[in-house]
Order: sequence, then structure tokens, then C-alpha cells
Amino acid sequence: MSEKKYLNPYELLYMYEKQDPDALRLLIGQYRPLLMKIVISVTGRGPFFDCNKDDFRQEMDLMILHAANTYRNDRNCSFKQYLTTIASRRAWRMNTIYRNMQRYPALGEDDMIAENADLYHPASAQQGMMDPEYVYRFNLARENLEALLISMKEKDREIMEAWKNGGTYEASSRKLGISYKAFDGRLQRVKKITRAYLKEH
Repeated sequence: MSEKKYLNPYELLYMYEKQDPDALRLLIGQYRPLLMKIVISVTGRGPFFDCNKDDFRQEMDLMILHAANTYRNDRNCSFKQYLTTIASRRAWRMNTIYRNMQRYPALGEDDMIAENADLYHPASAQQGMMDPEYVYRFNLARENLEALLISMKEKDREIMEAWKNGGTYEASSRKLGISYKAFDGRLQRVKKITRAYLKEH
């Protein structure tokens, strides 16, 4: 057992695939500190983090489990990069949902979808989530989009993230240090790449 502590993540992933009883626990031990640093960078230290620390830690452990089950070597990125990408997105989503729950205590997490710090009641989405085929296609599309983001060049990923986060063209181009026209041109190209990728997958 003591020798297993020094295995690299790819050896642990292989062991996990072979149902080794220690592999997942060792992966969590390796990556939990890193993911909790990501959480703190999102939430900041303070009462909010202290009150929700256990929930965030549990969710980050689940992200390690999810990454262990979904990571593929053909994604052209390291396991660490893949894990930190999906964990960071989950941390931001949880941060927004939990803070909205503080602002609107009558609503629980299951009653809302948080997007760009706004709140809306997803009646149509809830109806779709009753359909197993819809849920399967939704989860598959989300995983494919995450895979595409990870495989993109850094500049394209920045454009995609700015678009996904809902910033205006003016604000996004200024943040990225490029002209309005350059941002629009790159965004149209990224949209075309995304549509083609999702259509193929």
C-alpha cells in the first residue's frame, strides 16, 4: 500500500479501471488539495467558504470520480488539465447557485439554474429532464463541448469562454486586448468550429 502512494495519475487510472480498491482514494488524495485551492480562488476565503466548505469538498471529490470515469488519452490534454477544467467550471456553478440561494432563500438548488449570475425557473428544461433520451443527449453534448474546449488553442478557448460567459462584444474584446472587429471575427470562426464538432459527435 505504501508503494501505491507514489504512483502517477495514469498508473492510478489504470488501477482504477482494473477495479483496484485503493486507486480512487489515492487519486482523491493527490488532487483534492489542488481542487480546493481552485474553490478558494473562486469563492475567496471567509464566512461563505467556511459555511460551504464540506459541500465544495464533496463536490470536488465527485469531480475526481467523474474525471476518472470520462478521461480519455485521445483528448490531447493531460488528466490534470482535464480535471481542473471541469472542476473549475463546477466550482463557479456551485458558487453562483449557493450565493443565489442566499439571496433567494425560498428557492433551493433544484429549483433554479444559475447562468451569468441571473436566476430563472427552467420549466421547459425540467420537462425535458423527465425524458431519459433527452438527459442522455444533454449529458453527451455537454461532455463533447468540454472535450472541445480542452482541445482548443488557448486563444480560441478564451474567445469561447468570453462568449459562454455572456459578456458584450465591447467588454470581451477589451478584456482580451483585441479590437471589436477581431473579436467578432474570431468568435464567428469558433462558433463554426463548435457547430461542426458537435454535429460530428
